[in-house]
Amino acid sequence: MLDRFNAKQVDVSAANLESITFKSKVYQIGPVTLTQGEFRASAAPDTVSEVVVKLTDKRVFGVVNGKMVGAVVATTTLGGSGTFYELALLIESVESVQGWTNTDTVLLGDRVKVHSLAIERDHITVVMTTHGPQEPMCCPTLTVIKHFAVQGDRLVMVNKGIY
Repeated sequence: MLDRFNAKQVDVSAANLESITFKSKVYQIGPVTLTQGEFRASAAPDTVSEVVVKLTDKRVFGVVNGKMVGAVVATTTLGGSGTFYELALLIESVESVQGWTNTDTVLLGDRVKVHSLAIERDHITVVMTTHGPQEPMCCPTLTVIKHFAVQGDRLVMVNKGIY
């Protein structure tokens, strides 16, 4: 069932996102610029704990509402046990060195499992496993499919199904 959203996507293999500026909802100090696909900073003064923001291999590019967009999943850890997954909207941009600008980010959850991204019928679709009621953070079992519309330069969740 999880594979039914693996539709053919636009090939943008030349898209270099390894040094993109990313707007994390989790790390709210400000946008971070990735170096080789990640950002690292001290979590607090005089500590060895680090904030780490990383791109994952979950990426999709295609046409939504007549314009070229991309969606990528990034993870953020703040030095504790949580790993927060975020869906980032990328808009094709001639001003950006990478050709893409991150215009919005949506939190998907802490310690979830993202299985796939797709662009279909003018929506970005995320298939993921998250936590059901009373489940421990280690072990999500609830499969959900979230559909996001792109309104201007923002992601808006329009539908969520539980499977």
